[in-house]
Amino acid sequence: MSLEAVCGKNPINHVGKLYNILGTELSREIINRGQGDIVEAHVKLSSQIGRPITDPWVNSIELIPANNVNFESFKNIAEEVSNERLSKEIFIELRKRLIAGEVQVL
Repeated sequence: MSLEAVCGKNPINHVGKLYNILGTELSREIINRGQGDIVEAHVKLSSQIGRPITDPWVNSIELIPANNVNFESFKNIAEEVSNERLSKEIFIELRKRLIAGEVQVL
């Protein structure tokens, strides 16, 4: 969720739009890989002027585990997904999907 509307924003370089969509995708992928051990994943991405889009100023991920789950069973999932999804290739692919209308924005 973002505090700013993403519809109509430039899909090539509007960091707020890209981070909003990427944060949602990160959360979903973390939960999927958690295979029931992770109930919720909250991702916060924030940019800083002059910083590369692939290197957010803030990349905070909060995980809510299922009851009686050992943290060791999923602690690396969030870091793995984040490292995979914050690559130049993923941003290029995301931009293409946005331009093609393949990504739902709210």
